[in-house]
Amino acid sequence: MKINTLRIACCCLILFSVFESAKASGNERIRIACVGDSITYGATIPDRKFNCYPNQLAEMLGKSLYQVKNFGQNGATILKKGTSPYWNCEKFQQSKEFNPHIVFLMLGTNDNKKKSWKHKSEFESDYRELVNTYKKLPSSPKVILLTPIPALIEEGSWEKVIQEEMIPIIQKVAYETGSEIIDLHRPFFGHENNLPDGLHPNSFGAELIARKLFAHLAIIPDENYDIRSNIKLPEESSNFFGFHMTKFQHNKRNCILVEPKRTAMGRPWLWRARFWANDPQVDIALLEKGFHLVYCDVAGLFGAPQAVGIWNQFYAHMQKAGLNSKVALEGLSRAGLIMFNWTHDNPEKVACIYADAPVCDIKSWPGGRGIGVGNPTEWPLCMKVYGFKTEEEALKYQHNPIDNLEPIAKAGIPLLHVCGDSDKAVPVIDNTAIIEKRYIKLGGSIKVILKPGVGHHPHCLKNPKPITDFILKHTNQKINYATVSAPSAEHRSKAAGWGE
Repeated sequence: MKINTLRIACCCLILFSVFESAKASGNERIRIACVGDSITYGATIPDRKFNCYPNQLAEMLGKSLYQVKNFGQNGATILKKGTSPYWNCEKFQQSKEFNPHIVFLMLGTNDNKKKSWKHKSEFESDYRELVNTYKKLPSSPKVILLTPIPALIEEGSWEKVIQEEMIPIIQKVAYETGSEIIDLHRPFFGHENNLPDGLHPNSFGAELIARKLFAHLAIIPDENYDIRSNIKLPEESSNFFGFHMTKFQHNKRNCILVEPKRTAMGRPWLWRARFWANDPQVDIALLEKGFHLVYCDVAGLFGAPQAVGIWNQFYAHMQKAGLNSKVALEGLSRAGLIMFNWTHDNPEKVACIYADAPVCDIKSWPGGRGIGVGNPTEWPLCMKVYGFKTEEEALKYQHNPIDNLEPIAKAGIPLLHVCGDSDKAVPVIDNTAIIEKRYIKLGGSIKVILKPGVGHHPHCLKNPKPITDFILKHTNQKINYATVSAPSAEHRSKAAGWGE
């Protein structure tokens, strides 16, 4: 039975394993405390008690096995010197007396108020103290930090603070305290209609939050896996958006490993090709899902055989580390060359490919043939790496990704391309469009997402869900919510403001 089929059925048993230290036994339910402000409380949601996100989460999990309580306090702040400190409210004391096994912590939005944010220098220390206060409870709960959702009020000033100041601090606290973290900010991009007043979610927005938290709890963890027990890595690490990042050398190449808080069963991993940390939305989302994130630098090699050889050695190293035999590949721009060329030689090792504005033909970039501008500086370097003696020889080369699709299609590897339809650096017509036409003709599966009016930058999608869903599906990590026995938002009482 596939992992994604097992996921829902095993969720309860897995959580008992994860929180064994809580000594939940007999008829005792797993206690989940939802700590937050009016967004958690469910302010403005019709039939709030029924439609707030904590209750929707409780119904998804099953109330016979889980006790989910709403400790949201309207107007609450993290800052002790804020306008309404959570520390001083009755809900804070009640949440501690609840002695939870899990704490979902979503505070910060109200700290935006001028009277509060003038004390922003204390936001980090107050946030860290609150996390540690919960961790020191007798139940030793797992504290999971939730980033604030968008705040589309005050002419965007609140949103700017959340994105540029609050979220980086919350990620830093997650890294330093070893806490799990879930991004609730980006999932609302494209769904702003679920924030009717620009701040509070309606029942559909509450369902979006509940599903994110349910999916996080439903990760089947590989409790016995520690990548460091298989390969030697430096002890020193740094913060990658709340996760532990280690930089190391392998065969004299610069490499990077980012570890999830919990490794998902099956040990899935995402291999980023080139441009580390550029538009990392997908990387962050999959780390949350239990994926390891890796990088092996082959810059300046343009996907040539030498680069493929380096990647072969690094893949072998990751197999020694115990990661899944099939990897999901992610590449931006010129990374398309190494991704497709390596996959051509190793189709059995690839689960899927996400290519973002990818170079698929050196004649297009850096060669500048077709309608693209190319790169006159990089073109001679590319010819040298490939060993071409003349430009004519380079232009006749027949082993570009656009020429080498047959073994990839034969292996049934699904492709997802995300491109700006106005890209002048790597034109769609000379790269992705050719791949799409030829791959379909070969019987392969490919989806192309075109971003209207967008050039080569920015990469990815503001809300990466279509990309992460694609990768989760093809690594057997995606949840089918049709199997969850809880009414969706449109079927809940007064869900969108209408009567019962």
